[in-house]
Amino acid sequence: MKKKYPLLGVLSVLVFVFIVASCGQQHKSPFEVPESEQSPIAITKKGDQPDTSIETECIYTGCTRTPGYWKNHPENWICQDPNGKFFYSGKTCIQVLKTPPKKGNEYYILAHQFIATWLNKTSGASWPQEVKTAFDIAWHWFKKKIKLERKDVIAIAEVLDAYNKGKMGVPHCGD
Repeated sequence: MKKKYPLLGVLSVLVFVFIVASCGQQHKSPFEVPESEQSPIAITKKGDQPDTSIETECIYTGCTRTPGYWKNHPENWICQDPNGKFFYSGKTCIQVLKTPPKKGNEYYILAHQFIATWLNKTSGASWPQEVKTAFDIAWHWFKKKIKLERKDVIAIAEVLDAYNKGKMGVPHCGD
């Protein structure tokens, strides 16, 4: 059973992302389509409304690794200097990864997953839409462009953590 990773109210408040379908699942379009604009391909009708659901199949590339891997293998970082500054933390990316999130510090919990997600992407791993959305929201939070409650930061970190562990469609590298 696939676990859902809702970003609580964050997505509806911060970003309007209209995802009609995601890989391997069937979803209803959130849009009401006026009859005059309905495509002739809308074949199935339920009552007066056409069935606008679509099914997609995604082919993911690459594989993912966890923050622990990236912390211990900075020589494998592509397109990112381990000694580059991490936003406004005053630390380098590698220092951030080596900083334990004491007492559940949401900044470092998310930072670890954010850095690993970026390194996985730059190493060739695909990004499912939910991961890209979570990453984009995290980027805005780290840039101090938006404010989030702790529970929302943790929810975003959980999405990125699932991705980095190979639980979001892109497999884990198995190092």
